[in-house]
Amino acid sequence: MKLYLLDYGAGNVRSLVNAIERLGHHIEFIQTAEDFAKADKIIFPGVGAFGFAVQALRDKGFTECLRTYIGSGRPLMGICVGMQVLFEGSDESPSEPGLGIFEGRVRLFDSTSKSVPHIGWNGAQIVHTDNGKPAPNVGIDSRYYFVHSYAVPYTGQGQQQGFVHTATRYGDETIVSSVWRDNVFATQFHPEKSGVAGLELIRSFIENDLIRSPSSGSVIADTEVVDSLSVRVIACLDVRANDAGDLVVTKGDQYDVREKSGDVRNLGKPVDLAARYFEEGADEVTFLNITSFRDRPFADTPMLEVLRQTSRRVFVPLTIGGGVRDVAEPDGSKVWPAVEVAGEYFRSGADKVSIGSDAVYAAEKYWERKNKGEAPLDGSTAIEQIANRYGRQAVVVSVDPRRVYVASQEDAPTHHVIKTAAPGPNGEQFCWYQCTVKGGREPRDLDVWQLVTACEAMGAGEILLNCMDRDGTNSGYDLELVADVKAAVKIPVIASSGAGRPEHFSEAVEATKVDAVLAAGIFHRREVPIEAVKRHMDQRGIPVRITNETLDEAVYNTVVQIPNGVDNELLMTTLAMYPPESIVNSINRLLQTGQLEMMQIGKDLRYRAVTSGEQQRLATLSIDERLVYKHIENSKNEGIWVRILKQKTNLAQNVINRSLKGLEQKAMIKSVKSVKHPTRKLYMLIDMVPSSEITGGPWYTDQEMDTDFIDTLGQQCYKFVYAHSFPRGSTAIYSANHTGFPTASQIRRYIGENRITNVDLSVENIEELLSMLVYDGKIERIMPTIDIGGSKGKVDWMYRAVKGIGRTSPFTDIPCGRCPAFERCSDTGPVTPAKCEYFKKWLSF
Repeated sequence: MKLYLLDYGAGNVRSLVNAIERLGHHIEFIQTAEDFAKADKIIFPGVGAFGFAVQALRDKGFTECLRTYIGSGRPLMGICVGMQVLFEGSDESPSEPGLGIFEGRVRLFDSTSKSVPHIGWNGAQIVHTDNGKPAPNVGIDSRYYFVHSYAVPYTGQGQQQGFVHTATRYGDETIVSSVWRDNVFATQFHPEKSGVAGLELIRSFIENDLIRSPSSGSVIADTEVVDSLSVRVIACLDVRANDAGDLVVTKGDQYDVREKSGDVRNLGKPVDLAARYFEEGADEVTFLNITSFRDRPFADTPMLEVLRQTSRRVFVPLTIGGGVRDVAEPDGSKVWPAVEVAGEYFRSGADKVSIGSDAVYAAEKYWERKNKGEAPLDGSTAIEQIANRYGRQAVVVSVDPRRVYVASQEDAPTHHVIKTAAPGPNGEQFCWYQCTVKGGREPRDLDVWQLVTACEAMGAGEILLNCMDRDGTNSGYDLELVADVKAAVKIPVIASSGAGRPEHFSEAVEATKVDAVLAAGIFHRREVPIEAVKRHMDQRGIPVRITNETLDEAVYNTVVQIPNGVDNELLMTTLAMYPPESIVNSINRLLQTGQLEMMQIGKDLRYRAVTSGEQQRLATLSIDERLVYKHIENSKNEGIWVRILKQKTNLAQNVINRSLKGLEQKAMIKSVKSVKHPTRKLYMLIDMVPSSEITGGPWYTDQEMDTDFIDTLGQQCYKFVYAHSFPRGSTAIYSANHTGFPTASQIRRYIGENRITNVDLSVENIEELLSMLVYDGKIERIMPTIDIGGSKGKVDWMYRAVKGIGRTSPFTDIPCGRCPAFERCSDTGPVTPAKCEYFKKWLSF
């Protein structure tokens, strides 16, 4: 299968490519119009403005090629703008027509009652009742990542009944979140950024032919679609170079990132920490680059490589901040405009860029022009340019404010002053929030309200709201600041700085209705796990995305299904949506906690799941007892002798004896005797049934061979064989090709049905009795004309009685007494007792 990606310059397609490769597939890029004819399947991702996407397709000569491809019946999957382009048009670019594959128009969200853009994890509810298989793997309880300002309204009427697959509720509006008709499937959300659930959806498209026949069935009403938008929990990583030049994640105390020793605080490597947060359930990961790299070419900026590596392991949205401005090469050969800098970050794996100091400078110019009565927007700022090309959802403004206390509102007439519940050092009842630049080192005559409203007007899609006063204090978010900014803008707001315990996250959401909460240091140091934050918020009734299972749970649940153990290859294949490094780390954690154990089968190393009951039992054992127990467990139903235990454990004899006694007292093991070695004790687990090699099988009672039992059963077997060996009432014999002679299976059934014994005899046990009769010359074994044994060529022998047995004596009970070559048998003759196979088998029985 040839899988192609249709990229018109949409920004971050690297994450989609990485997701597909993570699933074990390869994808090629469509370079020319001729490539459409080569494709078996096409994925069409889109980010940014509708008009830019339509125009880019037209400029590349791809529009009609795409129509022809869809008309050919080959599968297509669209993503985000890649879905919107399939409709008739968009209010975002009224003059640009869409492809018109689906009826409807893309509309702007109403921001009077909710934040716009729609950013976050929301549900996708299947609206129809068609049961076509295979179908896109949309999880009923899963949430997917949405990031858009425009959408197709869902009505459930008209042609929508035949092509809408899922709908999503956002506030007071219901939108089409995926379409599926014939060979076309498309989503408004980003599956490549939707964690494991999104990867499974992509897999279902690649590995199946998703064809939905035209449907006229009923669909659910828009009022039946439930709003499942969750509050995002974001992990933030401040990245800088330490004094040795290595990139590390650090964390400041009110923006001071150095220890008392003077060294840069090092909390880990950026890529590894980001991967850990993905596994722990972070909804987004934000990198804030706090080091300048002006001494090297922009293309060699370390953060580009950090993004490339992270996007291979992390499948949730990535934001990059720091250095998103016009960048000049050190040798003066080129100046990279901010929009191109952002483009490089997007192509390296980022989904959003965060702008800090340059946003402050742009806001200052905005208000300067506005106060002069001039048009405040001129299209020259980085915010405007990036938003126009990639969409406002791609632009985050990072705010670094600090409190300035004043006695009254009149003391700061040019700023937005609020009354505070936390008076200043001199009892001041009012304050305003002053913006800073250069990492908080330089204050500006601009307040937060002025900054965020100006940036929203310029096209910013989200506010990352820090607070210098609360940074690193673990005293909670500045709720007055968050509430004030949330009321000032219609775009989403992320609360940052000050969280120290789970209650701080829920307080921020409940008090301010903030869209997302962010933390750094407490997540880095594991003081408060992400999962604990989400569980707490969930208990408070705050909607959050709780993954169905963590990576550790996924690994354990995979292993526990296979009692004989799982090797690395099977684990990597089954959990292909996770990075191999993460799977290895998870295995090591589970080994350390005793939830998995290693076992060797032949040359293969495998992992076996330890049940919760086993874990509880093992927790009560000493180190020596645990070692002895593991070797006894490995011996299974064959048991293990004390001498072998000593060889395998290298423990002293008295330690082994003490451990065995302790394990017996805990009712975890038992000792058994072997019929072959009556003086030896063999040890095995308490609930293990000893093998027949130890007990002697049904022929032994209390370590003694039960000859009476054997003789009785032998006679019953002979009676049954004899009765079926000759035609009744006749002295004739059956023909040579007769196939009605009895088999061991039939004799076993006869003994069981007639209750000749209460002992449960196997077919092998019956065959042993029949072999005894063969050696005694009473019956003979006959090869059947066909293989009726079934698997692996096993032959189900038939048995026939030997007619004309005369008087018997003890001598005739052994093979020699009936051997036709007896006269020629001697130590030096052609037949010798030493080489006689019949005699050897008879003796061994």
